[in-house]
Order: sequence, then C-alpha cells, then structure tokens
Amino acid sequence: MKKRIVLFIALIIFSSFSFARGFFEGRFFEVKVEAPVSVNNNAFSFFEFFKKDVVIDLPKIADDMPESGWNLYLLTSPNVTTSIFIGDFFSFGVNTGVDVSGKMSLSKSLFDFLGHGNALNEIIKFSGNLNADIFYHYGFHSKLKIGKISLGITPSVFFPILSASLGKLDMEVDNSDGALGIKGIACADVYSCFSFSGNESFDSNNLLENFQKSVGFDLGMAVGFDFSNVINVVADFSVPIVPGKLKYRSKSTYELEFGMNLLGNGEEDNTNSEELEDDYFDDPEEKENDSSYDTSLNKSSTEVFDDIEYLINRPLKANLTFNFTPFGKGIRLFAMGGCGVYRPFLDAMYVYPEYRVGGEINFIGLVKAQLYTEYVNEVFSHCIQGTVNLRFVQADVGIKFSSIDFVKSFQGAGLGVYVACTVGF
Repeated sequence: MKKRIVLFIALIIFSSFSFARGFFEGRFFEVKVEAPVSVNNNAFSFFEFFKKDVVIDLPKIADDMPESGWNLYLLTSPNVTTSIFIGDFFSFGVNTGVDVSGKMSLSKSLFDFLGHGNALNEIIKFSGNLNADIFYHYGFHSKLKIGKISLGITPSVFFPILSASLGKLDMEVDNSDGALGIKGIACADVYSCFSFSGNESFDSNNLLENFQKSVGFDLGMAVGFDFSNVINVVADFSVPIVPGKLKYRSKSTYELEFGMNLLGNGEEDNTNSEELEDDYFDDPEEKENDSSYDTSLNKSSTEVFDDIEYLINRPLKANLTFNFTPFGKGIRLFAMGGCGVYRPFLDAMYVYPEYRVGGEINFIGLVKAQLYTEYVNEVFSHCIQGTVNLRFVQADVGIKFSSIDFVKSFQGAGLGVYVACTVGF
C-alpha cells in the first residue's frame, strides 16, 4: 500500500512538472529583442583599469606584449525576432537586425619603442591594420519536426552598409647619423552604399535606391536527429548565395615625414646654459633661430572618390552540435564543433575553427542557467547566462570573460554582455 502511495505521489509531481514546463515554455506567439556586445583584446585586462591607482608601466607592457602585437576586436549584433508556434512540431517567423564587427592590430615593435626606445643608429619599423564591416539583415525562419527528424530553414537578405579596410599603416623611426627621422604612410579604403565625397546633395530616394541595389542573400539551414531520448545531433549551416554590393569607394592616402638634426650645424656653441633666458624653451622664435632645432616636416594626403562594385558576404558557418539529456529536459550537456569563413569568396577570405562546450540546468522552464566555454567568431569566451521565464515575459542576462588570446580570456582581457527580453502568450 505504501509503495502505491509513493508511486502515486511521484506520478502527480512528474505530471505537475510536465504541465508547468509546457505552461512556461509553450508560447504560441512571441517577440524577442536581443542585444549582445563584446570588446576583446589580447594584452590588457580590464581589471587593471578598475584599480584606485592605475599605473601605466610602458616597459612592462612592451615586455608582456605578444609577438603578434596588440589586437582589438569589437562585436555586436542587436536583432529582433518574431515567432509563431504551432504545437511542438512547427514554428515560423521573421527576424531583423544589424551585425557590426571591427578588428584592429598594432605591431609589437611599436610598444617596444614606447617602452624601451631605440638604440643609436637603430631603425625601428612598426605597422598596423584595421577592418570593419556593418550589415543590416532581414530574414524568415521556420522549423518543422516530424518524428525524430527536425529541419530548420532561414533564408535572409542582407544589405552591406559599410566595409572599411586600412590596407597599409607603416611607420619608421631612425636616429642614425645624429638625426631623428620619422616616416609614415597610411592607406585606407572605405566602401559604402552612400558617397563620402560631399559633391552629391543628400537625396533620400537615391540613398534608398542604392541600399536596395546592394542586397545580398544567404541561406541558413539546421538538420537535427534524435538518436534516442537522451542524444540529439544538429548540423547547421549558413552559406552565402548572392554577395552584397557596395557602390561607392573612398580611397585615402596619408604620408608624413619628419626630421630633426640633433647635433645642430656642427659649430661650437660657447653659450652658457645659465645665460639662457628662462623663457628660451617656451619661445618658438628663439628655437627657430637656434641651429640645434633644425627640423623639417613634410606631410601630404590624397583622397579619391569613385564608383565601384565591391562584393562582400557575411561569414560562412558550418557547425555540428551534440546534445545529451541524461535526466530529461532538466539537465542538458552540449558540445559544438565546426568552422567559420571570414569574408568568404573574397581576396581577404580565411578559415577559422569554432567550438562550444557546456551545460544547462532547466527547472520546469521557469528558471534556466547555462555555463559554457567557446571559441566563436575568433574569440575565446567563458560564459554564464541565466533565464527567468514567466511565460508572458522572459528575461535573459549573460556575461562573459573573453579575449582573442586563450590565456588572457581567463584574466578579463575582454568582456561581453548578452541581454534579451521576450514577450508573448
């Protein structure tokens, strides 16, 4: 009799949990707003700047700087998704948003120069580069589940707004032969759907027309299979089909050449430093007449604005995810592996790996917590994320410690925040 009572109570509890889970997670319609953002570098920890007394030790910075130099990476992709659910087997909706990415790097030799200077007759060269892309996208998403198989399709149109590239940034410092010389050159290309020349008057209709002509198309697809009640595998892809187009290009070149004769004109100077007036070094006319301040400065800049068809794609992605739920939906372990391609089918294209490993605890759909580590979009991250779902309103908040460098990712060399709000019924 006692066994029957215990079994009956357990059945009631299990049924209550199942009903509660369906109540909190079983929305028919929802609108979700997401705002992830992360800033990452490979050398400095953000915690170093949160101290009461911040010490900038240039020699130590130079010694600790990686051989690859200093790299900074900014990522953000705010978007809005609207979904309609028909039971557990079919859902569809639309999504729209903006993808922004920016990468900048400076060579280690620059920090060596700032931290340790350069020896006599030594030439120091340093360089840098910059890449940035901004896309607006609009897409349709749908998912169908029949038996053990699920299929999701997300066709999207995207509009490239701007693509910038600092193709060349080189500087040279030379203090040989009793002189100081600095030479520098920077070349930048900016492609956009609007003109930077200033020669064209603002025309909203023309801007809209150029925006529409820049449209590209990519296709996302996810195929899932339930091998058992506890193992699920999902393969997902995002493949560019039609590249976006940017019509206008601004090509800029800046050059600088500075020289200073540190030995003067070679004549003996019998002037006693004590006889110099106090304001000697503050008087530009005095310094101009003094041969020891023999300097030269040449600088030039050119800007070319032209029309050009520049093709660009959003990143290509291909990933495989394993989900393991040994205790039902209450606990989920997952592992993802795959790759991404930056600016696919273009000269600047390159391939990088991706992975994500972690777990999730789900209490009847009311409260969730995720903990995972990943390398996605060329950034190492360690994340914790929480969800509170009251069916009609859901809030998701996550924070990540990240970096372009794996070791630095544990030291707070990058910070990311994920905030989302979902409303529906």
